[in-house]
Amino acid sequence: MKAEDKGNERVTFTPIKLSLKERIEQNLLIFFLTTLGTGFGAGYSTYTKVVETSGQVLVGKDTYRLKKDLVGPILKTEAVKEIDYLIQLGQAINNHDEKTRVWLMQVLAFIQGLNLEKDSEWNKHPMSAIEADIRYVFLDPTLEEQRQRTLGILLGFKAAFETKVTNP
Repeated sequence: MKAEDKGNERVTFTPIKLSLKERIEQNLLIFFLTTLGTGFGAGYSTYTKVVETSGQVLVGKDTYRLKKDLVGPILKTEAVKEIDYLIQLGQAINNHDEKTRVWLMQVLAFIQGLNLEKDSEWNKHPMSAIEADIRYVFLDPTLEEQRQRTLGILLGFKAAFETKVTNP
């Protein structure tokens, strides 16, 4: 407001017409908050455009798994459940040749499906050590020996998941 002085006459104030821009600039709090909001919006939109342009995908924290929690393409917990299931099946088979053969193939298919590191060889074919061990078991003369040894391999494989190594 602006005061008008006319000698001894009464002083009157006439309002000064300010534009919206001038009012915002004069009110420091509104100016600061508007600038902050504008900067945040510009930064966020720039970030999303950079992600989109570079072909990346935003992944939520709960939607990914660490590699240390995986065995091949599945989670360690799922692998242990499947191993437990195969052990139970193998223990339930009692001298039944057909079921034993099917079970041995299930075990081998499960191990192959894990895509473990190919650190061993069988007939000049690279494969994981556990898969090679199971294939060596197939050379045993009786199905009962094959079943017992495969059960031992599965129990050892399961124990490897459950053992935590600590440094002294």
